[in-house]
Amino acid sequence: MNLTEQLAGSHRQIVDSNKSACLMLNDQGEEVRVTQAMVVSLCQQLIKQCRNIKH
Repeated sequence: MNLTEQLAGSHRQIVDSNKSACLMLNDQGEEVRVTQAMVVSLCQQLIKQCRNIKH
């Protein structure tokens, strides 16, 4: 059972203990599943930004 609840202007996804999922809302308010590729890409971008700050 997936439930989305609104908390102080933000959204949080609640999933049952048998599943692992992460969702975010796009600009149209639709739920979009966060994929491993999205997380990897974001981490790579952050590492690149951190390296640029050090130099």
